[in-house]
Amino acid sequence: MLIRYETPADIDAIHDLTSVAFKPMPYSDGTEAEIVSRLRASGDLAISLVAEDEGEILGHVAFSPVTINGVRGGWFGLGPISVKPERQRQGIGKALIVRGLKLLKEREGATGCVLIGNPDIYSRIGFSSDGQLMYLDLDRRLVQRIVFRGTTPSGMLQFARPLKPQTPPDRGDDMSEIGGIKIRTERLRLRTPEMDDFAAYAELMASPRSGGMGGPFDRRAAWGMFCHDVALWQLFGHGALMVDLAETGECVGQVGINHGPLFPEKELGWLVYEGHEGRGYATEAAMALRDWAFATPSLPSLVSYIAPGNAASIAVAQRLGGRLDLTAPRTDPGDLVYRHLAA
Repeated sequence: MLIRYETPADIDAIHDLTSVAFKPMPYSDGTEAEIVSRLRASGDLAISLVAEDEGEILGHVAFSPVTINGVRGGWFGLGPISVKPERQRQGIGKALIVRGLKLLKEREGATGCVLIGNPDIYSRIGFSSDGQLMYLDLDRRLVQRIVFRGTTPSGMLQFARPLKPQTPPDRGDDMSEIGGIKIRTERLRLRTPEMDDFAAYAELMASPRSGGMGGPFDRRAAWGMFCHDVALWQLFGHGALMVDLAETGECVGQVGINHGPLFPEKELGWLVYEGHEGRGYATEAAMALRDWAFATPSLPSLVSYIAPGNAASIAVAQRLGGRLDLTAPRTDPGDLVYRHLAA
């Protein structure tokens, strides 16, 4: 068996292999092959190795740069890794990983490699977890690393994001452009609000869970807020997006950038509907919208205004790398202000 760098002639075979390998996996969202393709197209596919036997591609592994607390410090992420189903459990995946780690370690400036996976499997290759790294709301034991040089930094891990959202529309673009905005993550699809979204939105706003936003609100007030969220796109080129599950299309909440006379600065906010809390959706959606915003020159900084008793939202802000800003202006003196800065 030969392990080598990919060549242009391998690209179609890698795509097909990745699709077939992940198709039966219960945790797969079906985007793994596309992730590899987009990493390649964006220049973030740092190392791409294939395992070949008698001209047949049996396995593939990808490595791409990651950030920790928004900073690239020589760390790389492992994955996706794929092996033909009929050739799994034969050491092919391990051989690909070991070779990739060796090549990474030889790179100038490379300090370590991380992955999300089963500790019982990857500990055999030398990966371990010390609890210093976080990824969304996952159990920290699943966030594993190998240190090449120095020590493990602590903070929020973020993988390369090859699924780049489009640039926000300029003020004056027509509503057909604005309504077409979509941002995609591993598990979620973010899109502009539609009329069918109002019922669930109004229900949440009428509940005690809206207390952190000044609620509960009656239906008339909720309608005004809903329309405000949509109008922000026309006025400023940013606003609220509904959060759908990629697998089912179910709407589980909202994330948005607020602006105008309500707050002194542009606010990054989020809400999750009842029954969907504690699964990392708020963090994943807010992180995607934050990155979308920071890709534009007009949004170099965002803040999140959070009531001191809202422990869940404070945790989300911290996972995003937000820093408590005690000097930031605020309309409610009791609010905590977490600042998010472009890397």
